[in-house]
Amino acid sequence: MNRKRISRIGKYVLVTMLLTAVPASGWAQRMIKVSGTVYNIADKKKKVPFSGSVVYVYSCKTVAAAKDLKNSLDKDNTNFALFMNEDERAETDANGYYEILVPDNGALVFKAGLNKAILEKVSNRMKIDVEVDDGIYLKEVVVTGELKQIQPEPKASRLIGNRFYPYNTFLVPHGEGNKYSRLIVQPYVLNCTTNDTVAFLKPLVYDGKEYHLTQTRRMGYDLKRDALEPYIQSRPLVNERMVIEWQDTVTVPDPNVNYSCYADFCIEDYNNVTF
Repeated sequence: MNRKRISRIGKYVLVTMLLTAVPASGWAQRMIKVSGTVYNIADKKKKVPFSGSVVYVYSCKTVAAAKDLKNSLDKDNTNFALFMNEDERAETDANGYYEILVPDNGALVFKAGLNKAILEKVSNRMKIDVEVDDGIYLKEVVVTGELKQIQPEPKASRLIGNRFYPYNTFLVPHGEGNKYSRLIVQPYVLNCTTNDTVAFLKPLVYDGKEYHLTQTRRMGYDLKRDALEPYIQSRPLVNERMVIEWQDTVTVPDPNVNYSCYADFCIEDYNNVTF
């Protein structure tokens, strides 16, 4: 009798364990469809649907998972969200409206632009509206910078053996030159170690169309006696923005030393030096 009782008790215990184990492994969360609108409350007088950009909505099975996702998004780390399934992500439409499936005891995470992510516990709610202070959008403004002074572009010249090949682009801004003036560009090469001048290169001279005529009228100007006459470029100096491409070659004494090329700029008219 004792053996039969033990056997029956053993069977009873076994059956009980099986019955209690099935529900434990078979628990399932009830999925519900949650919808709502994301509002922008930047204007304190009224709230409007968030339409400035897309708001991303993430479905999380647990509140703990939602907190981890929120922390990740707040640190601008989107790797966590990238691995979520498509049915766990949604986006708001042009009216700030969204729909997404989520467990009834889960949570939603909303991410709007650079704002901190917002966590909402579902708690069996089927409609969840969210408010975001995203500021008031202004109309797009295009800002264009204007160069005020002559400025060479930084470029790396070449050194092959003892032959130095400097080149550059000189930008002359609008308003610096005119038809009555002369622009003189005098490049020169420096030894980077000693800072000594190694050589003066050929100057560039740009004369306005009326420069010589004005000089002749005012001072009896003779172009043949002008030391810069051989370097006058065919392109005239004008009032508009000018882009001057330049290159030259010079023999340097020591090919094992670094060299740099600089330039002095001068704009003058028949009366004085204006730049």
